[in-house]
Formats: sequence, structure tokens, C-alpha cells
Amino acid sequence: MGLLSITGCASNPIVKTPVGWYHNLEGGIVAEPRLPVPGNEKTYPYVGLTPTQAPPLPSPALRAEVTDNLTKDRTLSDWQNTVTPLEIPKIPPAPQQAVTAPANAGSSKTETNPQNSQESSASFDAVGQDPAPTTNQPTGQAPQNEKKTEEKPKESKPTPPPTPVPVVMPELRAKIDDQAVVIPAIPVNPPSPSKFPGFNIPSDANLPAPFKPSALPLEAPKGELVTFPIDSDTPNIGQNGLINSIAWMRQGRMIYVHGYGDANSISPESQSQALSLALLRAKTVAKMLIAHNVPESSIAIRAHAIGHGVRIRMDE
Repeated sequence: MGLLSITGCASNPIVKTPVGWYHNLEGGIVAEPRLPVPGNEKTYPYVGLTPTQAPPLPSPALRAEVTDNLTKDRTLSDWQNTVTPLEIPKIPPAPQQAVTAPANAGSSKTETNPQNSQESSASFDAVGQDPAPTTNQPTGQAPQNEKKTEEKPKESKPTPPPTPVPVVMPELRAKIDDQAVVIPAIPVNPPSPSKFPGFNIPSDANLPAPFKPSALPLEAPKGELVTFPIDSDTPNIGQNGLINSIAWMRQGRMIYVHGYGDANSISPESQSQALSLALLRAKTVAKMLIAHNVPESSIAIRAHAIGHGVRIRMDE
């Protein structure tokens, strides 16, 4: 009989656990079977928030234009940093700390008299106590230590809070639809800085636009890039595959190796050092090409002071 009752409960879709059996006894909405999951009848996956169409992306021409503008801005900022490099401020040295004496140095001088310490502790203990009776009083009379009872002030009745004043909103007599909205014109130039008494306008408030040389090529240099660490003529690891592919794609053409020297100033000394570094980088890449069976007569070397790394291309 027990087995039959268990099998009967198992066949019931509602009564499968003691909780379901208890809900069945309660009846009502609790005893009803659970509703199916939304979208259960659909094929997998049936996620309702999955987008059905690809999001709109900018066109390839727009992406290329944005990339070109970013490259020009980066080239211009590199040139401006080279012309007017930022001056590193001189940090003053840290202040010298005062040498503290060891703890056992002045122990003999700082010893306190035990008698003085006892007197000071006794004086601190006597604070807040009644003064001792004076010796000038006769022995037959007791000291007068009686205190007058303090009279408690009369409690004042709390004043009732003032009655709140009702807030009345003003009536709106004008209609917004009937009013003519005039949009102010946007000026071409920015407004002049405000003037306050006792406040001087900074000197760089009306600086002109940065100078952009017309002969400076702002586009990214053409060719395959071989990266180098800063101020080093040893290329980064893992670029032999690029050199090998360029050697296979040559097909008898001339290869031009343009080296750049990471110049950080337009002073003659900095430009000379940058050109030397650019030449060393170009020679290093040329040796790598020769190691991949490129004849030395088919390699031309160029050096530039401003720029990074080495560019390899088939045209001048």
C-alpha cells in the first residue's frame, strides 16, 4: 500500500514533493500548476531581447577619414613637442629631518623626584573635593560644612509652535503656446572673458591658434613599420616574418629604408643625434634584408630626425 501511494503521488504532476503535497492540501492558486516559461514554445534560442538586425556602422570612407584626421593630429602634436618641448621642473631636495637623540641619552637628567611625584599626584587627587578644615578654628566648635539647598528654577511652559502658513502657488495667466520663442543667435567668436574687481585676466586668455607649418607632411609615412625601443637601434623581437615577406614581394624592385630618430628638439645637437640614430636603425634593417637574400645594391637608405621606427617601401 505504501508503494502504491508513492507511485500515485509520483504520477500526479502537482504532488511531486512534500511542498507540492502541502500546497495541494491548501488548495487555491497555490495548488495550480506553474505557468510555462515565456517563449518555451519557440525554437532555441528564444531570447526576446536578441537584436534581429546588425547595428548601423559608419561607412569605410568615414572610418578612413577619422583615422586620417587622428594621424594628422598626432603628427602635428609630435612636431609641436619637438619645436617647443615641455620643460621638466626641477624638484627641490627633500628637507633634512632633525636628528633625534636616543632614548637612553638623557635618562640621568630626566629622573624625577619620587617625593615631587607623590605631591603632584596628591594635588591632582584633591581636585573636586571639599577643602580641609582650617586649624584656626577652636577645637570645641565643629567646622561649618552645611550647604544651602539650591533652589530649582521654575520650569517654563513650552511655547506652542506657530501655525504653518499655507503656500499658495501663483496663477499662471500667460499661455506658453501663445508666446513667441526667439532662439538667440550663436556668435562666431567666443565671448570675451568677464572682468571682476581685484581679478586680473591671465595673459594666455587670448592666445592665437598654434602655428601649423604648410610644408610639414601630416599624413602617416608610407611603408611597412619596423618598431624600435626608444633611443635604441635594436628592433623589437618578432619582426623577422615582416622582413621575410618584404623580401619575397620585392620581385627585382628597389627597396627604400627610411629610418627615424625620435628627435625631441629642433636644436642642432638634438637633430644631429636623431639623424645618427635614424641612420643606425636604417642600417640595421638593411642588414636584416640582406640576410633574407636581398642584394645590397637594391637597398637605399634614408634618415629623418623626426619620427619613430623604420619604414620600408618599394617606392621613393
